[in-house]
Amino acid sequence: MRGKLTQELCHGGRMLRIHLNAPPGNLLDEMMVLDLLESLEGIESQSHLRAILLTGEGEDFCFGVDVSQHSAERVPRLLERYLSLVFRLFCIDIPTMAVVHGDCFGAGLDLVSCCSYVFAAPMARFGQSEIKLGLFPAAGSALLPWRLGGARALDLCVSGRTIGTDEALHMGLIHDVTADPDKAAQDFFRQTLAPRSPRSLRLAERAVRAGFTPTLKRRFEEIQTLYLAELMSGPDSLEGVEAFLKKRSPRM
Repeated sequence: MRGKLTQELCHGGRMLRIHLNAPPGNLLDEMMVLDLLESLEGIESQSHLRAILLTGEGEDFCFGVDVSQHSAERVPRLLERYLSLVFRLFCIDIPTMAVVHGDCFGAGLDLVSCCSYVFAAPMARFGQSEIKLGLFPAAGSALLPWRLGGARALDLCVSGRTIGTDEALHMGLIHDVTADPDKAAQDFFRQTLAPRSPRSLRLAERAVRAGFTPTLKRRFEEIQTLYLAELMSGPDSLEGVEAFLKKRSPRM
């Protein structure tokens, strides 16, 4: 793995930690998306694995995709690769966990929404803020209705508002709020996942996710067309990104 992403086998090789290592904010650029895809390639063949743990370096889990790469020329390839990553993470039949400190926005929330279990620090914050840039959450608009239900997903995607851990816990977005979420994740693994049959864990994951997998694949195809053919053909998306990069208010 390159410097922006590290991986480590823990608990006698039964857990794989994938660590976003690009502080501050651990922005997902195209290279990190490719690195994440590479880290997940063939992972099901590691029959001893009982969990994958996602963590982020520094004070924040992930600010989202690197907006500086959101140009008309680069978006088609970046979007295709990014949606492939999210779909791959969702479809893995190994239990997935995330530890969240600080801010978890946009693509960061997409990664978390794929996970089986999410452990958060008390001051963690979550949101789909793309709408503020004249965009919409490509992966989140398909994932959040599965995770939270339609009304809550619509609220987060359309408003772009930020929620704290109390609301995130109530919604079912996260599973535990604790001062030391990494320790909580490790304890949960030791007590709940490590003693279980890895084969049974995988079959349970597959059984629950299988009903939504074809829908997610179709939705991502539809969303990719909507994003490129309609959103990117209008002026507001370019203005929103330019305003963000120049640190001024957008003129929509």
